[in-house]
Amino acid sequence: MTIRAYNKSETDLAGIMALLEELRGSKEAERFSFYLQDSNTYKTSYLTTKGFYRLVALVDGKVAGFIIGEHYLNDTVNLVMLYVGKDYRKQGIAFELKKVLTHLAQAWGYKKIVSQVRMNNLESIKLNLKSGWHQEIDKVYPDYYYWFSKELTDGTGFSPE
Repeated sequence: MTIRAYNKSETDLAGIMALLEELRGSKEAERFSFYLQDSNTYKTSYLTTKGFYRLVALVDGKVAGFIIGEHYLNDTVNLVMLYVGKDYRKQGIAFELKKVLTHLAQAWGYKKIVSQVRMNNLESIKLNLKSGWHQEIDKVYPDYYYWFSKELTDGTGFSPE
């Protein structure tokens, strides 16, 4: 597995779009409904606009997963979306994508990374807790989301297990 920056190539774009189509057709789609816009809107919003940090995970040269973060506040990165294709799950790809984004955010001078997770998304909740993120009830949508955060000022930027 290789994790690297999204490079706007046709291969990366096609890989992410294929994963989004897989997601659209799955029962998981309701967890991501806000982010499952039509392809052109998605490309314009998240894959070309400045202020977003995009990484892809490659397995045998194919895009197996991706993570998108955004500049949120002066010292904070917001994890917008993380998705790993069904054929590549349970291989540590999501964990590694989060780890690399966390290290990069710290290297870029950010002090915190945050994410909003639906309460029914048990896989993401477990991943955030395994990654050392702090969990609390979302203040805006207290019956719908958990708010996760990770302080990046501890010198490591990541707590593996």
